[in-house]
Parts: sequence; structure tokens; C-alpha cells
Amino acid sequence: MPATVTWHPDYDDVLLMTISGSITMDEAFAVTVEESKLVESAGRKVHTIIDLREVQGVPSGFLQSLPRLTQLPAVVHPNAGKKIVVGARGMAETMLRIFSNVYRRLHMVSTMEEAERILREE
Repeated sequence: MPATVTWHPDYDDVLLMTISGSITMDEAFAVTVEESKLVESAGRKVHTIIDLREVQGVPSGFLQSLPRLTQLPAVVHPNAGKKIVVGARGMAETMLRIFSNVYRRLHMVSTMEEAERILREE
């Protein structure tokens, strides 16, 4: 599967979502639903690192799906902390910047080290 979400091995209260290869909108939605379940059940603020360093392209229908995605607990739940996107480039970066400006702020970084630095500053 090109998308997974797990607890970060080195940081408490941090989820690591990894997306690689080509991903469909259904797969993107499914992994965000899984993230939502973890956020809701945590009982505390949970941050998410979204690793896109190995992703290829943007899922078809991404922009049209944004209103549906933004209603999920991973975006709106009080436990949903920072969202840090690692390695977005090209059209994926453009689309995520739109999401960040319209719906929910995303921290866009190039490396995992930068993402972890943001978390340490938290």
C-alpha cells in the first residue's frame, strides 16, 4: 500500500504518515481516516509528519476532495496538532500550499531533520 500511518518511533505524540509512489484519492482518504482514529483516541494533542519524499504526482480529484478531507478529525479535532509535510515538490507542493492557505496551516519542509526540529521546538 502506498500510504501508511504509524506512531513515530522516536517521538511521543507524533504520527508518521508515509506516502510513496502513485496514490489514489481513495487511498489518501483512507490513510487520513486512520490518522483521524489515532488522533481521536489519543486523549492529548497529536502532531503528524507527512512524508512525501517518495510520492509520485497528485491523486486525481484532489482539489475536489478537499472539502470532504477537511471535515475529518485529523484536521478539525481538538487533539489534531501540527501537520508537517516533508519533501513535497512540483504539483503536490502547489496543491498542499493551497490547502494550507485555505483550510489548515501546514509546515512545509524539505527534510525529516527539519520536521523533527519543528517538533523539538514545540
